[in-house]
Amino acid sequence: MLTVPLIIEGRLYGPINHLLKLESNQLKSEYGILHKKNMTINNHSGRCSVMIWGVFCGLFQSQIIIPPPGQQKAQDLIHNICEPGLLPFLKYLNKNMAINPEELILMEYCSLIHSAQVSEAWKQNHGIGKLQWPSNSP
Repeated sequence: MLTVPLIIEGRLYGPINHLLKLESNQLKSEYGILHKKNMTINNHSGRCSVMIWGVFCGLFQSQIIIPPPGQQKAQDLIHNICEPGLLPFLKYLNKNMAINPEELILMEYCSLIHSAQVSEAWKQNHGIGKLQWPSNSP
């Protein structure tokens, strides 16, 4: 098996005006460009953050997906991220790099949304192996 880290999840941080001025082609998703409703604002510091998701393998990368606000369930992960983002990227690798998706190991941290039964079943049904990665690991 080829072990390749695939999932990148994170947050963009900065002043709200700065994040809203980012080029739309940098933050496009099927949900549209960045909107205030996607932002979490820290009342103490005034900074805000936006959840982003992407995938990479070697020099290849997926589009960046900005999940809709309030999407906290495993089914939301599958519907809003895995199906529109992960599966097309794996098909792209298979077509352009002749890499069988079943040879890749998905690296994601062990949050509840990733380790829920519905998430695990979806990965197993699509032949996606998973590297166990404890929460808060480097």
